[in-house]
Amino acid sequence: MKELPDIADMLAEVRAFLARLGPDLDKGAKFEAQVAVYLLDIAQRELAAPSAAQADTAQLCGDIRAGRRDGQWDETLDAELDAAAARVRIVRPDHLKGAQL
Repeated sequence: MKELPDIADMLAEVRAFLARLGPDLDKGAKFEAQVAVYLLDIAQRELAAPSAAQADTAQLCGDIRAGRRDGQWDETLDAELDAAAARVRIVRPDHLKGAQL
């Protein structure tokens, strides 16, 4: 029995197809293909990111709302900076090049 490709493989194949197709498209369709490739790249990074980071962010927000982080501002800001950097690594990793996070 043939094993099915996983979602990361499927995204990579669609991305490669669009990248190959792009040069042959007219201006408008080429731009749309570039946007689709960009979004597929985000989806691939999202899949590769640890899902615990999302749970940690939700927990941090809940703690802040409940006042459990009052008096721990340095640690809270460090945690939020780490969470923000994790989100940027998924959407625009090039923005963190050279950053010391």
